[in-house]
Amino acid sequence: MQKRELVNLSCLVAGVFIFNMSEFTPTGLMTSICSDLNVSESDIGLIISVYAWLVAILAIPLMTLLKDLEYRRLLLMAVFLFAVFHVMTGLSDSYTLLFASRMGVAVSHAIFWSSVVAIAVKVVSEEHRSIAIGSVSVGTAVALILGMPIGRAIGLAVGWRMTFIVLALLAFVLMALLLTIFPKVDNPGTFTISRFPEIFANRILLGVYLLLFVFMMGFYEFYSYLEPFLKQVAGISDSAVSLAMILFGVAGIAAGGCFARFYDRYRYYYTVTPCILAFISLYLIGFLCEYEIAMFVLSFIIGFSMTSFTSALQSVNIGNSPEDGSTMATAMFSAVFNIGIAVGTMIGGYVIDDVGIGMIGNAGGSILLLAALVAIAAVIPAALKRDRKPAP
Repeated sequence: MQKRELVNLSCLVAGVFIFNMSEFTPTGLMTSICSDLNVSESDIGLIISVYAWLVAILAIPLMTLLKDLEYRRLLLMAVFLFAVFHVMTGLSDSYTLLFASRMGVAVSHAIFWSSVVAIAVKVVSEEHRSIAIGSVSVGTAVALILGMPIGRAIGLAVGWRMTFIVLALLAFVLMALLLTIFPKVDNPGTFTISRFPEIFANRILLGVYLLLFVFMMGFYEFYSYLEPFLKQVAGISDSAVSLAMILFGVAGIAAGGCFARFYDRYRYYYTVTPCILAFISLYLIGFLCEYEIAMFVLSFIIGFSMTSFTSALQSVNIGNSPEDGSTMATAMFSAVFNIGIAVGTMIGGYVIDDVGIGMIGNAGGSILLLAALVAIAAVIPAALKRDRKPAP
């Protein structure tokens, strides 16, 4: 890969890092936010859920509205909105203001995540598509391994609001990088809303989106409440909770690297195996919660599985989308991804309130079992046969 391609990807990975750090932060600081604002875990879970719903609802309309905007300007718009609303979050002194500011961040999130993967693929050569997608996954993982623990440490040390102020400062730095070293990237703008039925008429893409929805629903049913689960059910310390979250990130980095190296050779197994590992791990985490070492091992496996699976599905999504419709297909992917987060978080809240937080692993595992069966039986074999990029 050429030096210029690496520089371009590095800018995008930096954006992925701060956007994901922001999305993960309410999970890592849930207990602190609840205590300060005198609200429950399910109240903060509601913010996470509505945030995801708003991203899902806005992704396609925003991409349709901004379809002619040059890609660097699109990124700058998203990052600017992100910075402004994080300043607002950092100044929040009530649940209402926190809720409103997070919804503003969701708008920037919808723009950024609807375009970043398509842009990443465009700033590298075709043979480096898997590396570009894997790099985006690594940005997500680094946000888990560094972003969330650092944000959590800042929040515990000087208050949760300061974490969001730091994120705003990082966003302004990213804007400077985009203005000075990131190139302009042409946006063809030829895929109009009138052609959107092409995506819905594609049974392969519909299968991919269904599978993504089920997987994310099961994963976030558990992950949105990871911190209180580890503290209340597993009974481990704050430092051990932070270590478990770091392991999620370490696993994501490992998964991103493995994806770039092995996915093109083992596409089927690289897609279905993470589903199987994920549902088994979520079942086990409830049964083995009294063993601290088991929490660490399972955290790593779950993190590896999530990053591997979503990276593989994103590649399948782009490979089966129209040549000039990758941005719209990515917007659809982002929308479904966040609908899965929203529904999963809501289900987790109901499980906590009606059954108990100790059962969220079993509930999430049951949903992921369904995803694994769908992946193995129908979606993945058909999708990989139709991918525009043939296996080597």
